[in-house]
Amino acid sequence: AVSGQVVGGRWKPLMHMFQNSLLRDVFATCGRDRQCFVKNDGMAPVDVDVKFEYWTLTEQTPIHEWTHSASLEGGVAATERFELETTQLERADVVLIRAQEKTSGTIVMKDNAFLRTVPKDIPVAATE
Repeated sequence: AVSGQVVGGRWKPLMHMFQNSLLRDVFATCGRDRQCFVKNDGMAPVDVDVKFEYWTLTEQTPIHEWTHSASLEGGVAATERFELETTQLERADVVLIRAQEKTSGTIVMKDNAFLRTVPKDIPVAATE
């Protein structure tokens, strides 16, 4: 080992994060202007609930939760587009997204988080 080397490499935390969200058969995310999509790249059709939690960095529970239900055909590029709900959205610093199979309750995409603003503009409590 070389001084400063991370044994096993630095890619492992990123691969773990991607395995839980981006590298799944079912993936959901949102972007600019509240535009969202849920996508199924798996071979089998799937009925999913895409669950959203709006969080501030100053509170210990979500300020708002809602669910978008989708039925997606199997195969590459089965996609449904929708808009992010606006209730409490302006107060949220972070939105967590999770996809769950409707009938079994199996989580098919773990928490995918997106920041609502650039990190330098997120309000942080002053420290003493």
